[in-house]
Amino acid sequence: MRKLILTLCMVVMVFVLVGCGQKEPVAEKTDAEKFAEENGISVELAESIENALSQTDVPSSLNKLNDWEQIEDYADGQRYTGWVYSTAQDKYYYMVFYVDGDTVKGIRDQKNGLEYLYQNEN
Repeated sequence: MRKLILTLCMVVMVFVLVGCGQKEPVAEKTDAEKFAEENGISVELAESIENALSQTDVPSSLNKLNDWEQIEDYADGQRYTGWVYSTAQDKYYYMVFYVDGDTVKGIRDQKNGLEYLYQNEN
């Protein structure tokens, strides 16, 4: 009887130790989540930036967007600046992002007379 109890205790201990070593897989963060965390903005805004950039000739990868910073507000919301280098076009894009809430309303090129690179029609 004593051997049976010791054997059961050992089996239970093995199951407990093996079960404790298993961890839930951690989901990889998206580029938008990483960008939001690094720059202190919402994930929704980061996704809106990524979406807006994807509709321009500017490289849309958020990990290529440099020196993101908020500048003075404008009448309809906030303004941010950032720059990207396009190897395909051998060109720097210095941009102003016009944001209302968590939505990019427009992106303008600072170096080319503030021409619109993107305008949200909504």
